[in-house]
Formats: sequence, C-alpha cells, structure tokens
Amino acid sequence: MSGSGGGGYGPSRASDDCDIVERTPLNSVQAAAAAHVVVGTRLDVEVVQQNGRPVLVARFPPNVHGGAIVGSLTPPSLADLLQCIAKGRSYVADVVEIQPGALIRVEIHPR
Repeated sequence: MSGSGGGGYGPSRASDDCDIVERTPLNSVQAAAAAHVVVGTRLDVEVVQQNGRPVLVARFPPNVHGGAIVGSLTPPSLADLLQCIAKGRSYVADVVEIQPGALIRVEIHPR
C-alpha cells in the first residue's frame, strides 16, 4: 500500500467493492477505553444504532474490556462500508498511530 502527495491514505478498492482498506482517525474517542489501546491493537468494526441512525464504531472484541467502544468512524467510504456490513461483510480496525490529545488513527480492512 502506498500513499501519494500529502502522505494520506485514501480508500483502496480491489475487484470486490467490499474489499475496502482505509486509514482514518477515530472520532468521539472514549477515554476509558482508549487507555487500553496501543499501536497494533485490533478492534472490531460494527454498526450500532444511535438515535435511530446507524453509526460505525471501533470496539474491543466482546471478551476484551467488555467490548467497550473506543470511538466512532467516519471515513470517506462510510456509505460503502455500511452497505457491505449490511450484506454480511465484516471489518476490523488496526491501530496504526496514537498521538497525545486522543488522536487515534486506524486502518480499516476486511476481517
């Protein structure tokens, strides 16, 4: 995988529209859960309902820290990810960067 120009990573697509690989920051980071995150931590990507709307989140697996939500995800490919998850595809988010001030960057990819 390679970036271009500004070093950002955009969505990567293969022949399968659901083969999405994308780097994005976590939003609405939950401090208590984030305290357990290190670079390399693998989080589950799931859809939860909040106020009747689907929200994409990154959370610990159910058997780790009680499945706590670490933060929400709003990558450019959000609509595609929601559609693919609705079709039964599953994704994970690997933590690739942590900076002070609760910036956690993850790479989303198929499980």
